[in-house]
Amino acid sequence: MESSPSSRTRGSAFTRDQVVAGFWYVLGVAHRLTPVDEGDAGHLRAAVAPVLTQYALEEDAVSQVVGVIVAARTRAHARARGEGSDAAISVATYEKVRQEVVSGWGGSSVKGVALWPPTGRTVATRLGAGRWNGALEELGVATSSRGRERGRGRFTREDHLAALTRFLRESAAAGGSSSFGDFTDWARGQRAAGRAVPAPATVRQHFGSWSAALDAARLETSVSDSTPGVVRHIP
Repeated sequence: MESSPSSRTRGSAFTRDQVVAGFWYVLGVAHRLTPVDEGDAGHLRAAVAPVLTQYALEEDAVSQVVGVIVAARTRAHARARGEGSDAAISVATYEKVRQEVVSGWGGSSVKGVALWPPTGRTVATRLGAGRWNGALEELGVATSSRGRERGRGRFTREDHLAALTRFLRESAAAGGSSSFGDFTDWARGQRAAGRAVPAPATVRQHFGSWSAALDAARLETSVSDSTPGVVRHIP
């Protein structure tokens, strides 16, 4: 999740926060989002200002970059709540838009010099364990139809519902919430424990939105609780 430490991995040119911010910026440009007031996003400016010195951008231009990052992140988070439009992006589109951004700022590829925004490969490596869709999932962005997540097809609708109902019950018992972010954390913990559960972004895509997924799971719970012998489970 984005709350992870903004540390710089050994041998990497960017901190994690800079990688995340770079992704959001390219996503925002790809979707032609209008910059929004950065508000209390001073930490974003602090993260991107050092890497933007590569291009000698004016202060207003830096503010525009931060505004687009905020707009893209806000749109993706609204989509996670079942609001707004999709914010998916393929790695091919990401690379194309990134190159346009770098060229537009007057940047040119130089061996040994890493230009911000980071490449799609860097995003996938740093945020998704080498997988583009893994990075999208980590950031709560819907995965694109290309480059589907490995193992996506092995989960049925019943598996999706079983994971959701288990999450809702365990979250309620622990006094937690039913947010997409909490489900993402829960699913990560399940996988770490060796349990097979559908990826959060895949669950959301399957039902069309996070709110629709929750409605289906709650309906499933209601039916199961009222029908003797009905038990849902996944491996």
